[in-house]
Amino acid sequence: MNDVAALVGWAMILWRLPRVQLHSAHALYTFATLVFFTLAATFSTPVVEDWVEGSTGLVAISLVAEYLFAIAAAVVWALSCLSLDASLRPRSWLLWLAPVVSIAILAVWWLFLPEMTVTRSPTANGEMLVTTLAQGYAFAIVATIAVPALSHRVKNERALPIRLRLLCILATQVILAVWLGSRVTIGPLVLIEVLPRTYSFSYVNVLIGLMILAYIASLLPPALLVSLARQMARVRDLLTLGRLRRIERLTAALLKAPPIQVPPAEAWNTPDYANYRLAIAILDRRKALKASSSQVAQQLARRLDQLVAQSPGYFELLHKLQRLSTQ
Repeated sequence: MNDVAALVGWAMILWRLPRVQLHSAHALYTFATLVFFTLAATFSTPVVEDWVEGSTGLVAISLVAEYLFAIAAAVVWALSCLSLDASLRPRSWLLWLAPVVSIAILAVWWLFLPEMTVTRSPTANGEMLVTTLAQGYAFAIVATIAVPALSHRVKNERALPIRLRLLCILATQVILAVWLGSRVTIGPLVLIEVLPRTYSFSYVNVLIGLMILAYIASLLPPALLVSLARQMARVRDLLTLGRLRRIERLTAALLKAPPIQVPPAEAWNTPDYANYRLAIAILDRRKALKASSSQVAQQLARRLDQLVAQSPGYFELLHKLQRLSTQ
């Protein structure tokens, strides 16, 4: 899986390199994150690992390089996310821990070098300590900065195509947080012998695969995202149409009046206009509902008046009418 991550990363770097916006700090941070992450994945591949350690004669130096690049990726990604949400800037003190964690990794590697020289194993104390330090720092960055910043941006983004792209990026961060959190929890439990050395987190490849897919989805061409957003908007409008049709038919039944007819062609081609017609028909029946002898009709009319008073605009009213139809 690390080989796949490295190949995908280098392909994305070559694809994005001509498109990097040098005048945008956010774009540069994002691209630097991709570069450092790809370098980290590259040093974890067996071919590069064997070549680096064979060339230098230093055991596990590829592991150290992998995690130092991973920490660099976490730092620049945090800078990118902090630029999205100013309220998270007090948490920027986490960035100053990066040199401390890097020095700690080098110190652990040096202290446990004799053990690694005798036996190189992911379950050896030295390697597990190095892994826990690096992944613990990355988890802190992702969980306290990246996920909140992206969630805030998704919540406030009005353009659906951009929101879809941000949701894909957020998905990568959530999956990454789950993976890192699991590894950070399992590592210390193995070190203190609560779990056996042979314990394996069996879902790691699944999570990495999902993360790669989510990241690739975030790089879809804008035209494709726009087309997808339009289809999603159509589905949303059709669902709205179904809810409004139920409440419109309820008002018609209470007044013993014929319901509004919405031709299938109109519902499919211009569902927003069909929704408008249904909403207007519902609101126009308020006076007749108030004059009805039915308690249900009068109660519904009062509820409609409340919705109109509480809605500053058409779309807010449309949303409340849909909720009314499901009660």
